[in-house]
Amino acid sequence: MGGLQFLDQPVLVGPDLLNLIGKYTQGPPFSSYAYEALLINEFSGRYFACTNLVPSGPGYPDTPLQFKSCSTVGSLAGHSLVSGDDFIKAAYNYEASHKWRQVEYNRAIFRIH
Repeated sequence: MGGLQFLDQPVLVGPDLLNLIGKYTQGPPFSSYAYEALLINEFSGRYFACTNLVPSGPGYPDTPLQFKSCSTVGSLAGHSLVSGDDFIKAAYNYEASHKWRQVEYNRAIFRIH
């Protein structure tokens, strides 16, 4: 599983960790909207340092960055940073432009109930 680093603290953002929260999107309809808005709010506009570039290890000590890639979903070859927007788009098909739409869906659902 790939990892990202933000503010010198490792952040594991693999399917296992995010699906732990994501399993709650199967519940009431508002939870999926809230989950998408939460992920967009946390990841959009941020860049995370990749902690696992490939190839790496013995035999690859001097490989230039242009020939390496981060193992995290949404990464671009030759870059050591992963855009949060690219990550949520590749992993969940979420887009930052949907954030306020999801917030309004939640507001409407809570008003109805």
